[in-house]
Amino acid sequence: MKSKTRLALTPVLEKILLAYADIKHLPIEEKYIKKLAQNVQKISNQYVFTDCSIEKDTTQLYHTYLNYYLPVNLVKLYPVLDELVDYQGSKLFESRSFHLLDIGSGPGTFTLGFLEYLAKNLSSLRSKPENFNLWGIDREQKNLSIAKRIIKDYITAHPFKKAFHWNVTFKHATLSNATLIQNIVPEKTAFDLIIAGNIVTELNDTTFAALAKSLEKHLAPFGALIIIDPGTRTAFRNLLKFRDAILKETALHLYAPCLNAAACPLAKQNNLWCHEKVFWDPPAMVKDIDVYTGFTKYKGLKYSYFTFMKKKASFLDAYPDISPKRAWRVTSYLMKNKGLQRLIACNGVQRITLRRLSRNASDKNADFIKAKRGDIIMFENCVNRDGFTDITRESFFTIVA
Repeated sequence: MKSKTRLALTPVLEKILLAYADIKHLPIEEKYIKKLAQNVQKISNQYVFTDCSIEKDTTQLYHTYLNYYLPVNLVKLYPVLDELVDYQGSKLFESRSFHLLDIGSGPGTFTLGFLEYLAKNLSSLRSKPENFNLWGIDREQKNLSIAKRIIKDYITAHPFKKAFHWNVTFKHATLSNATLIQNIVPEKTAFDLIIAGNIVTELNDTTFAALAKSLEKHLAPFGALIIIDPGTRTAFRNLLKFRDAILKETALHLYAPCLNAAACPLAKQNNLWCHEKVFWDPPAMVKDIDVYTGFTKYKGLKYSYFTFMKKKASFLDAYPDISPKRAWRVTSYLMKNKGLQRLIACNGVQRITLRRLSRNASDKNADFIKAKRGDIIMFENCVNRDGFTDITRESFFTIVA
């Protein structure tokens, strides 16, 4: 998915994160980078799915998380919010008061992501709220303590409008408690945005339905629910189950990325999973740490997500000239082999492989080699073959969004 918002941290947030690790000057000494890299590996080994929680109360690990995994995770929110703001029917920022709920908040990762997005885009929003009510729920008291401090530091340091009023509340709860939101949040509180980030590995079949109903109850009439996950194959199975529970147990509408709310074509294919990939400008520390871990976060970030809305809406509503029956979404990178190129596309009901032989390149299908993961495409006059769809010289192929 391509984001309009620059995928990088603001200098304000970078400075705050470095201060938490007691780093006053850049570049950082090599021996300290090596230590941070060891901590990143420890966190990765403990939490295969990049969970936001660090159960061991280890200050060094928290400092490492804040300067590595927090930036890695929060920028994934930008393109998802872009997609919502682009929708003309969205009233996400049109009330004077804005209510945000961050489920499984960790040390405030996606709340900070929201604030970073707000800071980058405030001047371009159609209208601007003045009162912000930020709520976070997490199972770890240490996470909640850090979240309160870091978000307070961010709001204080960032040059937001002085007229803004902030109310920040973080509460302790576990997702296994089916009524966690009702027990913590005032009954009539309705949230404009609910973010459930990196929580699906904590959920199971007995939790999905109750949590889905609870989220629906506390979502404002024009509110949106974003479920975002690191984009691993194993976690994707639980993510799909949560998606299906929301569709079955609530009246919420699937907005993105799926172009259809039917059963996912990958539901019964355990070796395949759907994810996005965004390219970003990482902090210097992330680049330096990757040298020693062998990780490649600096090359791009994988994630999976679903966005639901209370109001009936579709991502394609933002593009009235596109026929929903003809629209497909690219779900792979361009795969190049000698003499041919391939793409995988999905319309929410069917997942297909598109193939174009190099000798069949033409003006009509020139967009084929430009297509990227997340693009909305249309094509016609193709030939269906065993296992793939062939783009011929006479085939029409275009990127429409």
